[in-house]
Amino acid sequence: MADVRDVVAHEWALPCPEGVGLRREFAELALGCMGVPDPLVRDGGLMASELLTNAVEHGRAPASMVAWKSELGCAVLEVRDAGGSLPVLPSAISPDEVGWERGSGWGLALVTRCSGGRCGVEPLEPEPGKSVWFGLPIAGSPDAQVLRAQVAARIATGRRAPAVRIR
Repeated sequence: MADVRDVVAHEWALPCPEGVGLRREFAELALGCMGVPDPLVRDGGLMASELLTNAVEHGRAPASMVAWKSELGCAVLEVRDAGGSLPVLPSAISPDEVGWERGSGWGLALVTRCSGGRCGVEPLEPEPGKSVWFGLPIAGSPDAQVLRAQVAARIATGRRAPAVRIR
């Protein structure tokens, strides 16, 4: 299997709710190619669709989805957009943290739960925007705090994969 370091799955200029399903499939393909076990690949697709939907509904264009292999034995999937507001990731699903009566707001709690807490939000400074991400284990179970530090450092140093536009 090829060593996949960076995979830019999609970059899009305008919000496109109809495209979330296609991007979810691409996320599952990328995670599978990186060695994520099959049951977790499906969880990753669900989490990717939650983050993508949030980018469409609450973010600003352009947006992109990036998957990369961590040296800690994780596949990391980021959804980036140019929106300035940073969401707050709740701890594992708790009705006290989520507006369940609104019928929405469970997406980030689901991401926190399904990723085992290996998730976070990072600003894309100095450019505007944010990266909302999660990690899935390839081998073992990497520590969530160590993975958060690695993702934050990667984003802070501006390490980016070249963009591939798909319409």
